Amino acid sequence: MRALKHVMAAIAAAAVGSLFQTTASAAVIYNSNGFDNTTRFSTGYVAPGEPAVVGNLRDQDVAVNQWLYSGPNTNVTTTGTARVINTTFLSPGQSIQVDRISADNRWAPNVTFVPPPLSTVQIQWDMNVTPTVTNPAKFGPFFGIEAYGNAGRIGAAGVDATTGEFLFEDPSFNVVDFNAGSGLGFQPGPGWHHYTLQFDYGTSTYSAYVDNVLKLSGQAFLSASTNFADADISALQAAPTGSDNPTGTAYFDNYAINTVPEPGSIALIGLAALGMCRRRHGA
Repeated sequence: MRALKHVMAAIAAAAVGSLFQTTASAAVIYNSNGFDNTTRFSTGYVAPGEPAVVGNLRDQDVAVNQWLYSGPNTNVTTTGTARVINTTFLSPGQSIQVDRISADNRWAPNVTFVPPPLSTVQIQWDMNVTPTVTNPAKFGPFFGIEAYGNAGRIGAAGVDATTGEFLFEDPSFNVVDFNAGSGLGFQPGPGWHHYTLQFDYGTSTYSAYVDNVLKLSGQAFLSASTNFADADISALQAAPTGSDNPTGTAYFDNYAINTVPEPGSIALIGLAALGMCRRRHGA
């Protein structure tokens, strides 16, 4: 009897896994696949009008979702660049090197998605922020992800390159003034770390994780957006107070945007799968 219960539990787990994988695979909004596909992302690409930026992320991945640039001008060589490289990476072959030079810059794939009711949009990326030590008494730059919807920005999180502090944005701060001293702590040392932003459209709140450890939850959307527009790789001044418009470098890899089931939906799937197993075994 005990063996049968173990078999039933295994079948239920398999059923839940199968259903969850089906749901997850059908809800991919965008996946860079580690920027490793050399047809989608080339280290030799030159965008029109920007011959000095070899490997420019802007305008790449046209066949899937073209990457767009947002910044002070179209010639980013003096303000900041994002380039596909094959020298520093976490995934097998390529990543994105982002350099902030003198102004705020953003890059994002051209996606627009209307989440189903009560769904959650999840943005995941790996990031390696080079510590900035030009002036330890100053802040910035900030490297991370900003997410937008139809009513504007909905949330953001990332790392201050000078302090190593993990920062988020709330409604009392604007786009270049993140919550320094937020109490969320620091990324756990130099090198690559895994980051997640989750936007719950049922509660209009967002959460943030570092290396799969919850750092922020229940933070209200910055705008009353009902859709998901884009998730920008961002290089920002971060905090005007105590900042001297710093330069810096960070690397991004394994960037992906998905929807995930609500916890209640997962529970229902689990109960349904367990019910199928009970009926199957006459329990």
